[in-house]
Amino acid sequence: MPADEDKRKARLLTDLAALASERFQEKYVVGGTVETYALPDEILESALSSARAAGERSAASGFSSAEIIAIRTFVAAVSGVDFDDTAAPNREFLQSENWNVARSAARRLLDQLGFSLQGWEMREGLK
Repeated sequence: MPADEDKRKARLLTDLAALASERFQEKYVVGGTVETYALPDEILESALSSARAAGERSAASGFSSAEIIAIRTFVAAVSGVDFDDTAAPNREFLQSENWNVARSAARRLLDQLGFSLQGWEMREGLK
């Protein structure tokens, strides 16, 4: 797999992990500081943007046909949800039904791509 495709795949996995990880969101959205913070709408848009780009590529891009179908399924599921309640970076968004739909879809896709969310959280120092 060429280096650019490795980078795109790594970016997709990282963006999905940020969306799937409640620990990441607790640390960087709810407990974020001026220097280190994340916004829910940016987490969501990054994951969707990376997934859309990956879903447009052929199986020759480093993803199997099944993985591309899973990616496209994620995009369809998450794109159809109203995310107006993600604008406020507080603990409430973590429990919102819409955010839980997106987080669950990201977790499913990570599983289908063979990515360990727990391993990523450990590497990122999220407890």
